[in-house]
Amino acid sequence: MQINTRIPTLKRAWDILEEAGLEALLGGGVFKLDLLNMCNVLLGQGRLVEFLQVITGQPENPFDIELSEALGVAKSFFGQARAVLAESGLLVTLPGQASSPTPNTPTPTGE
Repeated sequence: MQINTRIPTLKRAWDILEEAGLEALLGGGVFKLDLLNMCNVLLGQGRLVEFLQVITGQPENPFDIELSEALGVAKSFFGQARAVLAESGLLVTLPGQASSPTPNTPTPTGE
């Protein structure tokens, strides 16, 4: 499946992720997960399907797929988006931090 990382796509994806409290996933930052809110937004409000439609550019696709497939598409998007940010120098890696952190990798917060 084709993944889109164009600026309008990133903006729309950011809005959905921010609503679900997951915007740090784009940069690999530290965040506190509110599982109830995340599930409500992504599943209850149907924003996961919208997110998949946005990042693949396939609005006509109903995304009647297994959750593992949906997560695979999302993981590809985050990997590509982080790679673009890293290549541009916008994604800064802290000493001792992996260059492409996973969402649950603890990173220094400065607090």
